[in-house]
Amino acid sequence: MSEPLHNTDPRAAARIGPYRLESVLGRDSVGEVYLGIRVDGEFDQRVAVKLLPHGSYDDITLERFKRERQIAAALNHPNIAHFYGGGTSVDGSPYFVMEYVEGVTLFEYCEGHQLNLSERLDIFRQICQAIQAAHEADVLHGDIKPENILVNDEGTVKLLDFGLRRCDPDASLAPGRFSTSKFDAPECARGEAVTVASDVYSLGVILSDLAEGDPASPNEQNFTSGLSAIIQKATAHHPEERYPEARDLHKAVKSLLTESIVGETAAVISPSRPQKLTLAILPFDAEGTGAAADAFGVGIADSLVSRISRFARIVVRPTTSVLSFSSRKPFDAGLQLGVDFVLAGSSRLSDGEASVTASLYNVAKRDAVWIREFQEDASDLIELEDSICRQLTGALLPELPREDREELHRPATKDNEAYAAYLRGRFHWSRFTDEGLTASLEEFRRAVHRDPHFLLPYIGIADFYIWSAIFGEIPSAEAFPEAEAAIDKAIAIDADSAEALSRKSFIELLWRRDWREAERLVRLALDSNPDTPFAHECLSNIYCSQGIVDEAVNEILKAEALEPFAPRAVLMSSWTYYLCRMNTEATQKARKALSMAPGMPQAMLHLGNSLTEAGEYDEAVELLRLSAESWKAAGLPRYMLAFARAGQGDKESVTKIISKLTELESTSHVKPYFLAMACLAGGDQDRAFEYFEKALEERNEWMVWFGVDPKLDPIRSDPRYRSILERTGNPIALETTTAPRTDGRERSIAVLPLSLIHI
Repeated sequence: MSEPLHNTDPRAAARIGPYRLESVLGRDSVGEVYLGIRVDGEFDQRVAVKLLPHGSYDDITLERFKRERQIAAALNHPNIAHFYGGGTSVDGSPYFVMEYVEGVTLFEYCEGHQLNLSERLDIFRQICQAIQAAHEADVLHGDIKPENILVNDEGTVKLLDFGLRRCDPDASLAPGRFSTSKFDAPECARGEAVTVASDVYSLGVILSDLAEGDPASPNEQNFTSGLSAIIQKATAHHPEERYPEARDLHKAVKSLLTESIVGETAAVISPSRPQKLTLAILPFDAEGTGAAADAFGVGIADSLVSRISRFARIVVRPTTSVLSFSSRKPFDAGLQLGVDFVLAGSSRLSDGEASVTASLYNVAKRDAVWIREFQEDASDLIELEDSICRQLTGALLPELPREDREELHRPATKDNEAYAAYLRGRFHWSRFTDEGLTASLEEFRRAVHRDPHFLLPYIGIADFYIWSAIFGEIPSAEAFPEAEAAIDKAIAIDADSAEALSRKSFIELLWRRDWREAERLVRLALDSNPDTPFAHECLSNIYCSQGIVDEAVNEILKAEALEPFAPRAVLMSSWTYYLCRMNTEATQKARKALSMAPGMPQAMLHLGNSLTEAGEYDEAVELLRLSAESWKAAGLPRYMLAFARAGQGDKESVTKIISKLTELESTSHVKPYFLAMACLAGGDQDRAFEYFEKALEERNEWMVWFGVDPKLDPIRSDPRYRSILERTGNPIALETTTAPRTDGRERSIAVLPLSLIHI
């Protein structure tokens, strides 16, 4: 792929498996690369097919090709082109299929997007992460250069052409190459073995060229001197003097970016090339006692988060990520949250007056940009919030055009009582307890009763019904129509609301089971605001439910990155890892969430679930038992407890759990899906299928996971399983084969009609 071509080839239009070969993308000493178009009608896909034409190679070239194919199969990282499989064509030509990367080379992207130095370094850190992942897989690149680094429109790096196994006794340069590039380490020019240090040297040269592409201004000399030191160490003549690994180089660059003041204030932001600022708005410390004072401090901060988040040039940490931080330590909070600025202070609500003393802090400079006191009549909270918002955006974005500023300062409602009710609702929601959720619904309803055109409470109402259904507190048939009605009203008020569109997408996926419409809506949400955590979470669910592992994990980690200190966000990553059969990661995430929120029922649930999958049944039983005892909707933790008890060989306890759920079913609501799973844990597959049929009939939202949940592996070969799966409408039902992951863990991209293959 080092020689890009655009001409056609006599082999074009031939078939390799389900792919028709189109134009030649490139060629090197060990094969030709074609654009492949999937033409079997299963789904649309474009791939890169590397082919060694039959009769055009000797034994040495064939061995090199096979080695390159094996190396590609060993790598699995978001910044490395994915390996999809390989084999031998009908005419005897060996081939393998890779991800087709639609992008441009590294420097074409930097120049085309006019990236500044900080943005270039963010790109470089992705390159380091990919190289480190390869080294950990015992693979050296051996040919790191700009032509082998592509960047797509979203700014995601994809590395190509990994060439060497570190364990090769004669590893020198990548096959067929000679050291003529400035990116090659000195020892490579001398014919010595390629090592990790050789790749680190190449990274250092790349870093040097990136730095030269955007010269520093005089006030950035401290930054550039630090960067020069990093480059000098990475490109040291003697390998032992370089960074030991790519991760060490990555860490050095990251530390420099964190400590630097480059680009930290509005004064150094180029109006012609706007970049996003990051902001955390901490809950204001309540001066006074009582729920009303607390609700005001949390609610006004949360409302500011929602308002500022409407503007794409500022990334605001969600309220769920900042609740554990104190306004008394703004710089500590800012560093941990990884933001440029922090808004913090105190609030007071008494004697008919509402006041907020707020400070805007520059985290890098460790100083206050401004300190202000805002005071209004308690009956005019809208004006109070607007005053804070104007002061805040005026400091962060002084060049903001008047029309954008007017749009940003347009209040969500003009009814102060509706606004006050919404603030109370958000406070109750933030507690995420049964009582808090119920209280939040009452306040949200009160808000929209006062102002039917107030968008935000409708989203709150939809969230209540969606999650009440998922947790099993309300039947799906009752909850989702209410959620859908609320969110449709929100979209009618603002058709571009990313929060509303992502909820609508979630409802389409869970309730209507329309994967295509769900994806269309969530992409509209991300187009509107790409920094919406729930939109990334929803897109991850769409991928995950279809067994599309890499994309599912990538999206859920994006969601978590936007809410790094929210236990719920970490738990959603755990659940995704579990469904993607990456149980070690699932357990790690669940333990992290439980350490963040000790005693949290959902955290104990997810940790117990992943421990059951790992065979750690005793700890799983204890956690799931505690979760069931403390969680009102006991059906979910109890079915998972049944699997843990089954793992212990305790059939009596499993029978008791099933009996208890059956008893509850006769007096209250228990989801048939939960009963089906409990029966499956007990080995009663016939009864499990009866409940699965009932869950399907009731449009139970948990059936979205029917195609991927590892706990269903024992019944996948049963014709009844396939029949149900096809009727869910899940596109995964169209798949008919299984394929392994490329990192030693099993990955299901299709589960019918066979059981999973383990390698």
